[in-house]
Amino acid sequence: MLRSLDRMATAYARPSGRQGVAIFMPHGLGDLILFTAAYQHLRAHYAGQPVTLICSPANIAYARAFLEPEHAITLNRLRFRRDPLYRCGVVRALHRAGVAIVVQPARNREHMVEDALVRASGAPVRIGAAGSADFITAADREAGDPWYTSLYADPCTITHDAEHYAAFTAWTTGRRPTRLIAPLPRPPRPASVPQRPYLVVAGEASSPVKAWLPENFALAAQRIAGLEGMRIVQAGSRERYSIREFAAILAHARLVLCNDSGPVHLAAVLGVPAVAVGNGGMPGRYLPYPAPLLDVTTPVPAFADTVCPAFGCGWRCQFLPESGGPVPCVADVTVDAMVNAALSVLRQADG
Repeated sequence: MLRSLDRMATAYARPSGRQGVAIFMPHGLGDLILFTAAYQHLRAHYAGQPVTLICSPANIAYARAFLEPEHAITLNRLRFRRDPLYRCGVVRALHRAGVAIVVQPARNREHMVEDALVRASGAPVRIGAAGSADFITAADREAGDPWYTSLYADPCTITHDAEHYAAFTAWTTGRRPTRLIAPLPRPPRPASVPQRPYLVVAGEASSPVKAWLPENFALAAQRIAGLEGMRIVQAGSRERYSIREFAAILAHARLVLCNDSGPVHLAAVLGVPAVAVGNGGMPGRYLPYPAPLLDVTTPVPAFADTVCPAFGCGWRCQFLPESGGPVPCVADVTVDAMVNAALSVLRQADG
């Protein structure tokens, strides 16, 4: 049914011509940050061609501030799967964009999202990542693979997403990016933050199952601040700030406490020590960072972790709580573990 809907949406959406590149990254903020170096490399490779970026509505501000595509199409993945009218609008917008090349680098490839949009683009050249078995079945892969003109598959030695994006980009362009992680320029210190050293608590997460309890963050922050003589700044929701304001708050912090979510990666590219609450959903894809991923002078994010009996479950957790709170591998991380990891990363940052 969805395939028929997509065909109907493109039937009367005729592009005026074929030029430019569409680059897909409709996932979380962390994904977009880890992809930034590869994105910059792709832009340089396709120099002179306008870029259309397909990204999440929540991350369009980051894209416009730091990636600066010529055009952008926002994609809410959940609505795209469930709302036929919304789906038709996105499909029609991409088809009308009339791009000549599509680049789909994400491992989180879904047949009725990424594959469907690649086909709907109508681009003569459609380059994609084969995708992870956590997100696409063998049957869907068989159905969707013919919609690409070329597909890249990771060797088994690649775990972290930044390494995947670098390898994908090298395969696509013939040249490996010079950096795996692209540092962001340090924004000016905002007037709203303390002049004395401070730590930031950024407790947001892309899903409740990944969110450590707010009271745990509060206890850990109070203990660390007391030991280190720091103030505490709560920045738990980017809805209160623009992305530039949020980045500025993080950039001048001495420490960031957060979940395995966008803020830990934003802290990393700003060169700020950070500690994220660990989980067993997709170990190694986002955290911990491989040792050579960042410049040797940049603090590597720490990981407050726990032992999970279903480690590497791909977020198909057999222990999902009925209350809708965090899964055990997140909930069971102790305040002591967070405090110890924070003190360790601060000592490393201080040399």
